[in-house]
Amino acid sequence: MGSIKTTERIVFFNILALPFWYFSLLSILGMSHFGEQESPLYWVLVIFSSIMAYSFIALRIFINGHIRLSLLPLYLLPVAIVFIYLWTGNFTGLAFQSIALFLVFVAPAFYVGIELGSKASIEEYSQTLFGLGLLVSVGVLATIPVVLNTDLNVLFEVFAGGHYQSLSYFASLAFVIILVHLFAINGNKSGLMILMLVLLLIGDLAVIFFSGGRGGLVVITFGILAVMVLKLSVRKFLTITLIIVLSLYLMVTLLQNVDFLFKDRVIESSMRLISYIVDGGIDFSKTSNRDIYYGQAIEYISQRPIFGYGLFGVIDHSPDPYFGLPGLYYPHNLFLEVLLHGGIIYLAVFLTIFIWFGYKFYRMIACDVSQILLLPFFSYSFVQLMFSGTYLQETLFWFVFAYVMAYPSREFHIKNRQ
Repeated sequence: MGSIKTTERIVFFNILALPFWYFSLLSILGMSHFGEQESPLYWVLVIFSSIMAYSFIALRIFINGHIRLSLLPLYLLPVAIVFIYLWTGNFTGLAFQSIALFLVFVAPAFYVGIELGSKASIEEYSQTLFGLGLLVSVGVLATIPVVLNTDLNVLFEVFAGGHYQSLSYFASLAFVIILVHLFAINGNKSGLMILMLVLLLIGDLAVIFFSGGRGGLVVITFGILAVMVLKLSVRKFLTITLIIVLSLYLMVTLLQNVDFLFKDRVIESSMRLISYIVDGGIDFSKTSNRDIYYGQAIEYISQRPIFGYGLFGVIDHSPDPYFGLPGLYYPHNLFLEVLLHGGIIYLAVFLTIFIWFGYKFYRMIACDVSQILLLPFFSYSFVQLMFSGTYLQETLFWFVFAYVMAYPSREFHIKNRQ
């Protein structure tokens, strides 16, 4: 039984972490993935991992002998989304891509979230998550020589064949994982261990600056603020915030006034990170064409503001170069996408559920600090959805959502009494 439990943990964690360990390992080995036509290995692993996850989810349900009635709506949600897709009849473009990724990544991760959340068992994965943070950190650090010697405008295949934005996001996930284990998870840490973790944090941050990936900077900012708010008093929070601001100011001053190797390259990357911040606020034209994406979304939303187009109802024929292939357009913003899918009605329902989710998530961490292990996954996926991704394809967002919603309320009373 013990071996089955261990295998289940590996299978469950693998469906969440597969892209991260796979591309990080390729980076460490100096290899690249350039698509399924050149090498189908990645998608073979994805499909195998998905089948294994579904199998162990079914096995756990079979062993339990039933599904709790309170969790039934969660179990039925992915099924409902698949039926909506079939009913829509849009079997091309983004709709087909989304449902394919939903079935192999999102749905199994969602069910894993329900299973783990209903048992409040994320702590069992603490060391595994920490190991992932270390692996990803080494993977992104392995790219530094190439990044520093490559022009900023051509960093498209720098991370195991992946885009520089992927490099930035991976580094930010590793950063928040290590940050959580360093400051929020109790346990004896030697001075050598603390030094190693701090150096990895600095290394992950350096990769983000060198790559010029703005999304990664937002993720680590979000993660740092969340850890500080959850773990520090107001006085300590303000003190550390002041120290961070002063440190950044000194670092920028040194960059500008001290000669060092790759100075021009580092300054160029650093300026790209904040290029969208101007005197009047934020200039979206400096954010990788997000102004065009958002403008297109607002145009569509204005045509159907109340009920939207449905989850798979947007059939876009916008031309290159900004939207990729015709039919693959999405707004690159969670709330614009919600409006696009269901208009004001869907947005109202979504915000109500999201506010309840946020409140429950906060209470979980306040009552049981081990639940903060979810923070790296949430920080990474939420920021992705605000600037880069589409929510029907974002695995970790659905996992965290399912976990939090399945988390039993009785745990609040148990933890409060301890």
